[in-house]
Amino acid sequence: IQGDVLQGIEIDLQEAPDLFPIVSVLGLFASGQTVITGAHHLAFKESNRIESMIAVIRNLGGNIEPLSDGAIVSRSDLNGRTVDSFNDHRIAMASAIASTQCKSIVNIQNSDCVNVSYPTFFEDLNRLH
Repeated sequence: IQGDVLQGIEIDLQEAPDLFPIVSVLGLFASGQTVITGAHHLAFKESNRIESMIAVIRNLGGNIEPLSDGAIVSRSDLNGRTVDSFNDHRIAMASAIASTQCKSIVNIQNSDCVNVSYPTFFEDLNRLH
């Protein structure tokens, strides 16, 4: 897979708030800042996905600042650690994607929660990576 360098963006996820976890991970690898808004609905999902992703990204050494309805993410070098999935399939999958760019291994607690929506996620990710 090839492409241009990722550029930070400003994005309103009000119509697609479930994209917040993966967009916040992409922001870690983009130049500049990625400003994500419109995701206030995420407080009522399997976990509070804004708080969960802030915890995961900070635990991996990433730069993320909370907003009331999203976050500001900046390019970051990531380190491996154990992270919590918060028993949320989207948090687990976003954490796994982030792990592909970490300097060392990432262990995702309760990673089997991906079975809710994508039982073959880890197999497919391993084939791509």
